[in-house]
Amino acid sequence: MAMTLRPTTGVPTVLRALRFTTIRMEGRPECAALAAELKALRAELEAAAEAAAELEDRSAAATAEIMAMDEAEDAAVADLARHLRAAVGGDVRDPRWAGLFVRPPSELTAPRAGAVQAAHVRHILDRLHSDPAYAELGAQAAALLAAREAVAAAEAARDSLQPGLYAAQHRRRLAKDEAIRAHNRLRPQLQLLYPSAARVRSFFLDDRRSGAEVDEVDEG
Repeated sequence: MAMTLRPTTGVPTVLRALRFTTIRMEGRPECAALAAELKALRAELEAAAEAAAELEDRSAAATAEIMAMDEAEDAAVADLARHLRAAVGGDVRDPRWAGLFVRPPSELTAPRAGAVQAAHVRHILDRLHSDPAYAELGAQAAALLAAREAVAAAEAARDSLQPGLYAAQHRRRLAKDEAIRAHNRLRPQLQLLYPSAARVRSFFLDDRRSGAEVDEVDEG
């Protein structure tokens, strides 16, 4: 059966279908204008898909950096907790311990980087820097501050990618939709050129032989 592209069809399948049809049109003067339109739409979709994929990969890489910095922050919290536990003789009822850790340190750092953990760490840093009772933890406070700043910088780097990423995904979606519409309206156009239904069908990729997945997850 000749392929009809659907909104859920993925970009790779759309690109292949356009390429197949333009190949079938090669050397046919009567199809020159249609082929030129398809080639232009295919070029636009390729460019849009590549731009979106680049930014998606950059966003994923930025998330990986956040996770790495989050682990460093978790380690800094754990190191601080070890030194403080030693300072209070293991007594978690000591005001110095309760002043930093309203919950066990392992619970505070269990979530992956986010607003909740950031709030807890900022509370700890505020107490460490404002209360003389924690003066002996200066080295641990400095390490935790550096770790918090590294997480915040990594999050800001990822956030800076979001506007461009959303715009690129939107461009890809529009380019794919337009390519699908152009592909699917070819049939009546070709029927005006060729009386043979078999000839018209031959311009389209055959679902049974293409091996294409036409119900791929939509991008963007």
